[in-house]
Amino acid sequence: MNDIQKQMDALMEALRMTRADYHLTLGRAIKQLGNIDPIGAVSFDTEGAPANPHSYRGYYSDLAFESDGFTITVKEFLTLCTEALGKTFEGYKGGDFIMTEDTPLWLASYGCTGSAIMGIMETEDGIVLITKDLEEGE
Repeated sequence: MNDIQKQMDALMEALRMTRADYHLTLGRAIKQLGNIDPIGAVSFDTEGAPANPHSYRGYYSDLAFESDGFTITVKEFLTLCTEALGKTFEGYKGGDFIMTEDTPLWLASYGCTGSAIMGIMETEDGIVLITKDLEEGE
């Protein structure tokens, strides 16, 4: 690997860690989900439930979930998250990206940018994933 590539990789990792400070990360999601009733329902605060984890179009090193109309339980979402941990995903335009505990999470269709997943709110019926539209560079 050449020096320029090493510098770019270091910069991208620093930016990823900055996003991890305010996004819900894969590791924090797994930890929180493990303490919630597994039969509760999971939904986004916009609509739909998380499905199809993939490399996020905006930052290939981040993990995105699509929103679909099906119901998913906390246990099923926890399984999606734990199966993604340590897995290599291909970026939209190529490259391999390993998802770690510090990986920021997004709500976005494959090949599209979307909203940051900021946190988990418990409800009587399960959980709601709180999202936020971010300005470019946030």
